[in-house]
Amino acid sequence: MKTILFPTDFSKNANDALNYAVEVAVLFHAELILFNSYPIPVYMSDIPVDAVMNHAIKTDSENKLKELSIEIKKTHPELKISCASNWGFASDEIVTAASDLCADIIIMGTKGASGFKKIFMGSNTASVISKAHCPVLAIPDGLNFKPATNIAFASDCMEDELPAINRMFEWIEKFNSKLTLIHIEDGILSHNFEDTVVSRFKEKVDELYRIKNVEYNCIDAPDFVNGINEFLIEGSFDLLAMAHHSRNFIEQLLNPSHAAKLAYHLVVPLLMIPVEKK
Repeated sequence: MKTILFPTDFSKNANDALNYAVEVAVLFHAELILFNSYPIPVYMSDIPVDAVMNHAIKTDSENKLKELSIEIKKTHPELKISCASNWGFASDEIVTAASDLCADIIIMGTKGASGFKKIFMGSNTASVISKAHCPVLAIPDGLNFKPATNIAFASDCMEDELPAINRMFEWIEKFNSKLTLIHIEDGILSHNFEDTVVSRFKEKVDELYRIKNVEYNCIDAPDFVNGINEFLIEGSFDLLAMAHHSRNFIEQLLNPSHAAKLAYHLVVPLLMIPVEKK
């Protein structure tokens, strides 16, 4: 991991997540790119946007990013930090910036909506996850940094998730982590079928990756999110990872999916790793 993109809107939620991103950048000796997107105000369709106002908004964004960089440098002078900003819709600009700046990961805060919006509106974080071609690490509101020595990977035990497990190696090696693969059995499929799927997946993981410290857990739980969160709390995990297929993530949001629900009920950081669906 050489480059981390951290999007911020300068809110308290973003500032809390920034502390986490800084610690990750220090540990991985990575460059930290602070990024802000800002909207261009359009007052009326037949009146052009004032150029002076545009310049003022751009300058304000750049100055705030510079101030953040200076504050970080006070405690981490060795950290390489750069700043970037652009106007436009936040999620689109974040994904574009990650691509243009060759970011290896996006780290950002997340704060779920409630009620109807929780299911149907999504969030900037969920939208970024759906579009980004690199992993996205979502940090729950107010969470302090902890080394990821105990990592959970929530799995459907499908072969297309294997590349995501492969991408976890960097984290496992850095923190000397224990990896626990979690499979939720919701009762829809028979136990015999589930056991066969899990057994084959275990064999494949052991054959391909030979991870030193790995465990497998099958959990009987009718609700995926509750089952995962209870397991995370009881097991004192530091990070939850999942694979996702970017092409259908928005459809899953509207369904809603396991990952979409988790984005609003996080108890630990959520690392979403894009994979191609076979």
